[in-house]
Amino acid sequence: MSHNIRSSRSRSRSPLRSIPLFPLILAIPKSIINADFIKLQEKLASKCEVDRLHLASETNLPNFDEGFLYIYGPSLKGKIEILKSILSEIQRIIDRPTLELKILIPDNLIEALTGKGGKLLNKIQTNSHATITIVEEIKNLRERLIKIEGRSADVELAIKEVYRLIVERKSNSEPKSVLDKTSAKFVIPGECVGYLIGKNGLFTKRLKADYDVEIKIVKNEGLPCKDNEHIAMLLGKYRYVKTAIEIVVDKILEAIETTCSPISDLLVRMLIPTQMVKELIGPQGSIIKEISKKSGGAKIKVMCDTETEKMQDFTIVTIDGSRDLKQEAAIRIYEVISRGHKPSSPSSRRSRGYSPSPPTDNVSIFVTVPDALVSRLIGRNGDNVKGMMSRSRSQMSFQKQPSTELKTPENDKARLCTFTGSSSSIARGIKTLLDQIIKLESGRYD
Repeated sequence: MSHNIRSSRSRSRSPLRSIPLFPLILAIPKSIINADFIKLQEKLASKCEVDRLHLASETNLPNFDEGFLYIYGPSLKGKIEILKSILSEIQRIIDRPTLELKILIPDNLIEALTGKGGKLLNKIQTNSHATITIVEEIKNLRERLIKIEGRSADVELAIKEVYRLIVERKSNSEPKSVLDKTSAKFVIPGECVGYLIGKNGLFTKRLKADYDVEIKIVKNEGLPCKDNEHIAMLLGKYRYVKTAIEIVVDKILEAIETTCSPISDLLVRMLIPTQMVKELIGPQGSIIKEISKKSGGAKIKVMCDTETEKMQDFTIVTIDGSRDLKQEAAIRIYEVISRGHKPSSPSSRRSRGYSPSPPTDNVSIFVTVPDALVSRLIGRNGDNVKGMMSRSRSQMSFQKQPSTELKTPENDKARLCTFTGSSSSIARGIKTLLDQIIKLESGRYD
């Protein structure tokens, strides 16, 4: 059950006014949440300088006996006034000199508190005389809880200092403008960045040479990403990026399998503008269901359930399933997100519902291939290249002689391989060709 109470008071002119709205989130014991508490909530909303109080008493978390009270508003003073009243009510009920209260904080704030031997955490405990404990991760809860124990005034001071840290960390985070909203973005573990880029940037060079797409690695942007995560951003023309997504997803999954230990999951995680979440989901989930169906049954989840997630500039979308399903779903999600930044038209949108992109005429893309491998790629009587064309349903033709001006990223002689077909068939063809090149270079050609 949720209770939303809006305050009729004007907003405070606190120095925090310029900081983006971020709620103070208290975990309230369910034993406290009764008719008297609801009345107190209504009284506080009208009395204190806050914009809104939101009580979520049903959290859908197993074995969790608390609800969440979200306190919205730019005024730190108003939030602390409400905190005092809540602490007073809890102490009145338990009738003990000391009490405890949990608050919800962004996951990536844990490292800030506990890093460098817990220096910051110890400082807050020393200043407030309260005891602070990091609660173990709770399944289905992507934020973290910290428990604060002590006398009422000590708990209040500790929460106040932790909340200031939340606000400062959010306001001082790297500007989101470094992320191009129309690009395809993937969240990746920090340890697999080197493998993804390749030795001496080999994969990025091939991506640029073969697809005319640049891949830019951006360090963690704060929520919704974790501190040890990076963002792989694909930049280029829409149709080129769309074609490159398949091989990039494949490379990301390979990088995770190779470098991450232990491997918790092999989900593909895309980063989309939060303002596009409704566009992606569609009425009654119609668009995201259609994307799942068209991709062959990929499991797609938009990670925008909690209040803190809804307030971020970007949202994570996870994709699960076989490798092929993940690749196809990622392409279709990119189609929807890109369409959201272009003028709508009846042919591309039906009553705001998802519809596949209209068929396009055949296009041609050129790929550089090491000259030394061309004869084996073609095969006797063209058997190998015919097999690749059959599997990908695209046309392939090799330049007859190596170009004097064309070199591979390793500075070897190269020829052009021309692919002709639809964007999806070309993507399959390029992947097939690159797989064969890898086999040849490793001496495992079938």
